[in-house]
Amino acid sequence: MRWIQVTGLPEGYVPPRDLVTGVRLQADTPATGELHSSDPRINRLHRMARYAFASNMMSVVTDCPGREKLSCPADYTMPMGAIHRNLGLDAYLRTTMRHLVEGQSVADTPMFGNVALKTPVYDWGYSGRFSDEINWGNAIVLVPWFQYELYGDTRTMSAHYDRMVDFVDYIRREKVTGDIVDAALGDWVAADQTSGRITGTWGYYVMITRMAAMARLTGHHADAGEYEALAASIKRSFNDAFLNEALGRYTSNGDAGPEGATQTAQALALDAGLVPEVYRARVLDALVELVQSYHPIGDGPHFSGGTIGMGPIIRALTAADRDDVLWDLLRQNEEPGYGHFLAPTPANPDGMTTMGERWNRGDSKNHMILAQIDEWFQTGLAGIRPGANAYRTLVIHPKPTGELRYARGSYDTPQGTARTSWTRSGDRFTLTATIPANTTAEVWLPGDHVSAPARAAFDRVEGRYSVYRVPSGRFTFTATDLP
Repeated sequence: MRWIQVTGLPEGYVPPRDLVTGVRLQADTPATGELHSSDPRINRLHRMARYAFASNMMSVVTDCPGREKLSCPADYTMPMGAIHRNLGLDAYLRTTMRHLVEGQSVADTPMFGNVALKTPVYDWGYSGRFSDEINWGNAIVLVPWFQYELYGDTRTMSAHYDRMVDFVDYIRREKVTGDIVDAALGDWVAADQTSGRITGTWGYYVMITRMAAMARLTGHHADAGEYEALAASIKRSFNDAFLNEALGRYTSNGDAGPEGATQTAQALALDAGLVPEVYRARVLDALVELVQSYHPIGDGPHFSGGTIGMGPIIRALTAADRDDVLWDLLRQNEEPGYGHFLAPTPANPDGMTTMGERWNRGDSKNHMILAQIDEWFQTGLAGIRPGANAYRTLVIHPKPTGELRYARGSYDTPQGTARTSWTRSGDRFTLTATIPANTTAEVWLPGDHVSAPARAAFDRVEGRYSVYRVPSGRFTFTATDLP
């Protein structure tokens, strides 16, 4: 809802503002996290992402509340790193898995095992390149993995293991050629399109590695061995097909040429652990260079990824401690970039209030697929990360980035609420972290000189960080001489 038209009032009557009350509806998924910082733009983008998640969370996860209202799985699997930090999905994902199973073909045809591009299915609907897509259908594998990774649940994977196998078998039977999968939709809504062979094979690798782990967890050890061997084979084939060794970057045709070396291509390989160790630094450098040199409108760095690429781009830069690049990206106001969503338009004089579907602000004004930046706000700026499945251990690693003076955040883990709050003044950084009961944490502090509380045990130095181990409780650290 964006406007209300009221008719039938007396001529000249000026209605009070409370004449109409709007009630926002969403599924009863509890709020699970908070984030606030000294940067108004970050706070606003976080609020926009949260509203997009909440308003698309109905009886099913919708792709948008105003146009299609369809449950397209990639719309929630790809931003899951951000969605679950805002809304508790433990019960909700169990229902989602039932919908995926209901949307799986059981017909005795070559389509057996396929999962519809939109589920639940009220018509099979799409045909051609929209009839199936690995990075949409593989939600039937990823959702049980999320249940385990985020909440420690193995019941979902156990109950639906055979149906997960059916989808994997469909992909292996109908979509794979020499370990390579050509995904018809590629990096959907990206500003710079990536080869579907790269996005499809990446999705295949991710799916099979998760299947191998879940086969172990559910006692299907023969399957686990087969999937582990298959994952190793896919990794070799991915690098043989797409790694241009001379350039140190991933391209559409590997050593055959430089074309198609997109941000997404580098980030998918980095984030999934597909890059051979000897090439990791060069591929990371390629990702940073591609971000900094991509400016189709205006100057400065810009994102170019879409539904599939945005999360991996953000995670790859965060993992490499290149939060400075993400900070610079958020300063840009032209498309493609988040600042473009904030700019005024005739329809939105104050800018958008939810995340848009496309970088050019076309089509839906309320989608989740480009909202992955919120994952960095919570894991990078607030610095609350899982150290094990179900957040049984934590990694507290906030990044005092750019001109940020402070940030604070919280997340309701299955063990209890984890909190961080930090301030930066000059070269002095003060962090307070609350670790919930039955949980331990690693705490990463920047700078060369750290004052730590008595119960914090120094563990090691990692690059420019000093790492401490702490039990549950509340701890305050101070670091000086920040880089």
